Amino acid sequence: MLKSKLQFTNLTIGISVVILFAITGQLMRHYYHNSEAPDVERLYRRSRHLFLLLAGLTQGGIGIYIQAYTHRLSYLLQWLATGLMSLASAFLILVFFYEIPDAIMETPLSRLAMYLLLASIVLHFVGGLLNRYQESKNILPKN
Repeated sequence: MLKSKLQFTNLTIGISVVILFAITGQLMRHYYHNSEAPDVERLYRRSRHLFLLLAGLTQGGIGIYIQAYTHRLSYLLQWLATGLMSLASAFLILVFFYEIPDAIMETPLSRLAMYLLLASIVLHFVGGLLNRYQESKNILPKN
């Protein structure tokens, strides 16, 4: 049973992105499949396809294990991280369909999405450390 809105949100978005990963795989097989396309273009599509899997599994995995923190700032950081991770997933979906494989060296949206994914993981980590620190301060006996 899901324990919080935070857990539900992360798990729902993560599962949705993994389902979109499967759909984009079928699109690559049937629609974008071109055996005569340059290797660079096929590699580009596959890498963007795998980025979707990375984002979906990361958010879904966090959704399985996340617990809402009691410390207010930590809790806010969790929601900010969830929002950034969701935004990164949305960008990666757009990237798969709209970034042009010919301009492989110019992929600003892909780069932004990966930085957002990294930032969200760092925020989850910092929020966890901050929450543990706050809990340890509350547990220590006062002299």
